Amino acid sequence: MNHNKLSIKIKSKQYRPPSIPRLLDCESDSDISLLVKEFWKEFNGRLEEDRFSGVSHAFFQYLKNAFKYNQIDKKDGGIINSLLDDCGSLITEKNIIAQELMKTLAEFQVNPNIPQTDPLEFPNLSYNETGNITNLLSLLKAGKATSWDGVSDVIFKASNRQLSEKIFADLWTNLQNMDSNHFLCRLVPLNKKFPHIPTRRDMRPIVIQSPLLKLTESVLLPELQHYLKTNLHPSQTGFVPDCGILVNIHRALDQILNFTRKGKKCYGLFIDFTSAYNTLDHNKLFSRINPIIGENKTRFLQAIYSHIQIQYEGERIHPNQGVAQGSLAKPIRHLFGRSSL
Repeated sequence: MNHNKLSIKIKSKQYRPPSIPRLLDCESDSDISLLVKEFWKEFNGRLEEDRFSGVSHAFFQYLKNAFKYNQIDKKDGGIINSLLDDCGSLITEKNIIAQELMKTLAEFQVNPNIPQTDPLEFPNLSYNETGNITNLLSLLKAGKATSWDGVSDVIFKASNRQLSEKIFADLWTNLQNMDSNHFLCRLVPLNKKFPHIPTRRDMRPIVIQSPLLKLTESVLLPELQHYLKTNLHPSQTGFVPDCGILVNIHRALDQILNFTRKGKKCYGLFIDFTSAYNTLDHNKLFSRINPIIGENKTRFLQAIYSHIQIQYEGERIHPNQGVAQGSLAKPIRHLFGRSSL
């Protein structure tokens, strides 16, 4: 097999997992488990076959790109698998590493002075209040990392939209019975000092929500996006459509040119508050969002937050402050006045 055939083999999706329709056709959990096991057995067999074939060089190049081994020297290039404690001693035990990392995350997202909220019931929102389901699904992106509950975000792809609409309808009529595993968010602790061994505070936490949770949250997007377009100060960017980082770069260059053309010196100051959004007060958060999305949907968001937990290995925390990372409601962070240059 030559390099061209290998490329065709990869592009033909032979190395991708079973499709949602195939999984949904299974009659039981054991059938699904068997299908997934057969996929990985076949996948590993192909890897070994190509590894020792005449195209091994091309295939290793594919693996290098797929698993980002070509970015080994870049920041955040690895997941934490060892730590230095406060005395500089090396920690390699998984359970102790998990405890230390979750302790660090809890320092930001769990306020001991705020009572923990028991899981709240979801309000009775009529199905009509969910908006146009097709439009909502078109706003959701696929290709993210796997969540704790193992649900794939391929349900957001256009080819699966009809099935996704059925899943959405089923979710909406069974929110009270939604399994607690769907509210578990998976922590991926990246090493900010990679390739050096970090301390527990050298973690860049990536928190991954379930696609089903994002699907339920999507009902908040229309009102939030309308607010971002029409009510925010012009200096705000980020989650505002057509106002990304390039807008700020353009503004910065304009200001620099205004000064330098006049022969004046120009200085820039960048201020970044550590974990600013991880420490937001939930009461203030919900009081500010209430006039935008209404009382029922605010209670809906409160119910989601009351169920959310973050898990890593065998450790869990229940955040009682901060905006959930990965949440589709993350544009509400702008309600707290993050300004541009």
